[in-house]
Amino acid sequence: MENFDNGGEFSQEQIIQETASFFRKVYGWMFLGLIVSAATAYYISINPEYYKVILFHKWVFFGIILTHFLLVAGLVGFIEKISAGLAIFLFFLYCFFTGLTFSIIFLVFTVESIEKIFFISAMMFGAMSVYGYFTKADLSHIGQVLIMGLIGLVIASIVNFFTGSEKADYILSWVGL
Repeated sequence: MENFDNGGEFSQEQIIQETASFFRKVYGWMFLGLIVSAATAYYISINPEYYKVILFHKWVFFGIILTHFLLVAGLVGFIEKISAGLAIFLFFLYCFFTGLTFSIIFLVFTVESIEKIFFISAMMFGAMSVYGYFTKADLSHIGQVLIMGLIGLVIASIVNFFTGSEKADYILSWVGL
């Protein structure tokens, strides 16, 4: 927002461009964050020595949950006071703790169904980031959110088609998305 006109006022076009740029970046960061969460959850779930510590030691489990919430509170409360680098680090730390929290879900549902949901969600955010980048569209309006959901459903259907999923997997993907 370096270009000023009218004595320091932003034009409507500049505001629209900055908003569109912001949302393209948000979808890109969410794509990366979901990849970190999914990779963490998957790694923990395939290593019994790690997930057993989370499952069988309540203080570890509740410590992860508490840290998870403290990271959110810290980011919300101090986001304007910390550097961009620290904010990015804390965001990815939050994504890591999200993966730790969700890793035990892999023990209840099949790995394939959860991988699909994470993959579909990450691809949805990635697709919206690419869509916003190339079309320069403002992704802040509800219509764009609905388009994002539609793109997610299309991606879910394609993934389920190529993996030979049953109807239940289609429904789980759509509901999960």
